[in-house]
Amino acid sequence: MPPAGGFDQGWSVNDPCFFKDEARGWILGRVTKVVGVGRTATLSLASADGKVTAERDASAIEAASARAREGVEDMVALDELTEATVLSTLRVRYDRKQIYTNVGGILVAVNPYETIANVYGEDRMAGAAAADAAFSGAAPHPFVMAEQALRALDRDRASQSFVISGESGSGKTETCKFILRYLSYRSKRRFELAGTPRGGANALEESVLLSNPVLEAFGNAKTLRNDNSSRWGKYTQVYVEPSSGAIKSVGITAYLLEKVRVVERARGERNYHVLHQLVAGAKKQKKGDAGLALAVGLGDAQTSHAVLRDTATSSAAIGVDDAAQFAVTRDALRKLDVAQPGLFGALAAVCHLGDVCFESVEAEGQDAAAAIANQDLRMGRKAEHAADAAARALGVDRAQLEEALVSRRVAGVRTPRQAAEAEHASKAFCKALYARVFDWVLARVNDALQAMTKTPVSARRALSGDKKPDWLTVGLLDIFGFERFEANSLEQLLINYANERLLREFNAQVFEAATREYAAEGVPVGDLTFQDNAPLLKTLEHPRDGVFALLNSECVRRDGKDENLLKQLLKKHERAPFVGERRGPLPGVFVPRVSVKSTSAERADALSVFGVSHFAADVSYRINAFVEKNRDRLPNEICALAATSDAPFVASLFADIDDEAPQTSQQKRSQRYVAASFAESLGKLTQLLDATRQSFVRCVKPNELMKAAAFDGVVVLEQLRCMGMLELIEARARGYAGRMDHAAFASRYGLLLEDKVADVRRYSTKTTKKLAAEFLALLQRHVPGVEAVAVGKTKVFLKRPAVDALETARETRMKADVLLALGEAVAARDVEALELTLRIADELRLSDTPEAARARQEVEVEGRYRAVVAAVAEGRADVITAALDGIQDKAGRVGAAVDCARAAVAGLAAAEALRDATPDTAA
Repeated sequence: MPPAGGFDQGWSVNDPCFFKDEARGWILGRVTKVVGVGRTATLSLASADGKVTAERDASAIEAASARAREGVEDMVALDELTEATVLSTLRVRYDRKQIYTNVGGILVAVNPYETIANVYGEDRMAGAAAADAAFSGAAPHPFVMAEQALRALDRDRASQSFVISGESGSGKTETCKFILRYLSYRSKRRFELAGTPRGGANALEESVLLSNPVLEAFGNAKTLRNDNSSRWGKYTQVYVEPSSGAIKSVGITAYLLEKVRVVERARGERNYHVLHQLVAGAKKQKKGDAGLALAVGLGDAQTSHAVLRDTATSSAAIGVDDAAQFAVTRDALRKLDVAQPGLFGALAAVCHLGDVCFESVEAEGQDAAAAIANQDLRMGRKAEHAADAAARALGVDRAQLEEALVSRRVAGVRTPRQAAEAEHASKAFCKALYARVFDWVLARVNDALQAMTKTPVSARRALSGDKKPDWLTVGLLDIFGFERFEANSLEQLLINYANERLLREFNAQVFEAATREYAAEGVPVGDLTFQDNAPLLKTLEHPRDGVFALLNSECVRRDGKDENLLKQLLKKHERAPFVGERRGPLPGVFVPRVSVKSTSAERADALSVFGVSHFAADVSYRINAFVEKNRDRLPNEICALAATSDAPFVASLFADIDDEAPQTSQQKRSQRYVAASFAESLGKLTQLLDATRQSFVRCVKPNELMKAAAFDGVVVLEQLRCMGMLELIEARARGYAGRMDHAAFASRYGLLLEDKVADVRRYSTKTTKKLAAEFLALLQRHVPGVEAVAVGKTKVFLKRPAVDALETARETRMKADVLLALGEAVAARDVEALELTLRIADELRLSDTPEAARARQEVEVEGRYRAVVAAVAEGRADVITAALDGIQDKAGRVGAAVDCARAAVAGLAAAEALRDATPDTAA
């Protein structure tokens, strides 16, 4: 068989190979016939499953090595790094339901779209927690990554973070939940193994898990690509005690809720889960439920209200029981101690307002003005008009609500709106109301999480370099994936911009920083190539001429229009569309090409579109409503009315609204519009990430249909290209997994040489390259497997096998020392030494050893003995009796102390009886 990448030796029949196929990407197959010699030969091929046959030139075929066919756990181990070998590895593992694969320290997760048995149970979590220092035999898994992060947090005293990325529907949210579940398990396990009281820890961990169904209900929705798509970005910070992994506190930050979904959805999509849950479940709850008191007049079908429908008469289906999920959401809110009165009334108001229609009414001598139409959009039986139901749910007067909807205040004078303007104001209020409800729910969830600890913490302080153990965090970033729909607007541009920023962060962490460090340290690895999206980011975020700056400038203008914005974008940034196979993001914007067969309407439509070449794909954005969406103006009249609501919950949501205070021109110029605010918040997020040690999870969709057991090679291959996976694998293979300062290196591994080398401590007190190289040579002489290590000017660089070998040897030595110390402390009956050594044993996962069990038994015995002796010394029969309660010991020191205590109780009783019988004698 010819070597991969070269065909000089020719091909033979039955040689395994990879060949390209338009429908499946690269296919594993075999050669069935050879015509010709070498690279000019023509080969007949058959796929391994026999379903595909083809003829290809030898130059277009790749040899399939054994490693490429077997599905290795870490793709760095592949003999050849090509699209074919990477795709084959993922396909083979996916078919075996092994959905996780490593790329160095980076995890690739392929969404199975089904529940796989025995993958996320407690046995898998226990296995990750008990893994040795090198994680030998630990298959790629989010639990393993989480355990590695906790150990790194303890070892390096540095906060950790997980950046989980991928397209919408690739499984980012589920991966985030699995890591969070493991952190909770690890926290609980620490107390269970130590046998110590847990206090409020259990409540905190349960609250962390309970927050998931609540935030998913209010922040997730069905899209065309994902039945449970996060329509907001979430950064969760879990504060842990480093040595034990015990959770101390939790905080969640939100980024860019997709408000437009409340009033507009594509066909086949749904509104936020909680709105569907409310309509399905409200009437099934018990009557007299205070939490549902204001959720009045709702229909009981998913087509009852316009905000629930994806067409005029239908609602998109989803394989979930909304009524049952509503019960789950409410139960989680109750357990988090989130008060619900008024909450669902506000959501009901969103449903009712979405059904209100407006019409034009003409009066003699006046322009046509808006009025609420007699007919509304409610389907099914109607007990009242939608406007009446909305007013009741909001706790306001119906006439005042109508006035606020159909008119506005200009210079203190009420001015009628046009029907289209009234509809726009109603939708704007619905979006604002839902967004404020979401913010309120998130704040209450954070309150519940913070209430479980007595010391709430600041994210900024936690990540500012403070080395106090209690301030270290594990962060989880679950942010919307790259999106490209038939019609894309400002929301998609901001979402895709966020993904560009995350790609830039990834490049900086994985490629740029490593390249600079290797060069500075004199460690030769060569240039690491990657897809640099910095020029595209400059197009988007340049402070003067960037897309967002031009958008903000147009919003400041009173006559700002989408058409003017598009002209400015093309004037500053237009370039020709890219022709051919594009590799990576490109700067500038372009006007998409129009087919010669396009209709006049399609040609006209193309004049309102601009394109951006993102890292994932070219996306065309419709300029319509860009300016208005970026302004995100509140309809002050309606909001001010809501602030006076009889419903305290609704009034509190709009307490900041002042209808009497007009906005000055200076305030308009300094206003932070949606795009600018989002860019600013993303900047703060990347600063938080930069202050942590980052781990990356790349989530992949196996197909576009969200179908189980279906691996579409073309779809997967496109995602791999977008991720720059080949460059990533090459960088991981050539780079170094671990790096330490000279002194830290000698200090950490010096104990391996303590009984072999005299004065080994000197290597950790003096820091020179010569001494570090000398220390490394000693390690390599006495510890097997310490290879592929480079000594730089100030640091030592280690490839993964060397890190694993050293950590395994260090852990083995430490475990032996701890077990010896436990034995000595038991023999000496030194409780203080036992308790200290048991804590260390717990950190080294020795809690299940016989030595640790004997030590815990000795601590318990000593505790009982001391309690009995102290009670006897106090000389009170009730205290002694209480101390004896539950003690079963009949032998040993405790047994003797118990006998003594019982005798003391008898003596005290006799003395008491004597005093009662003969007071004079007693005196």
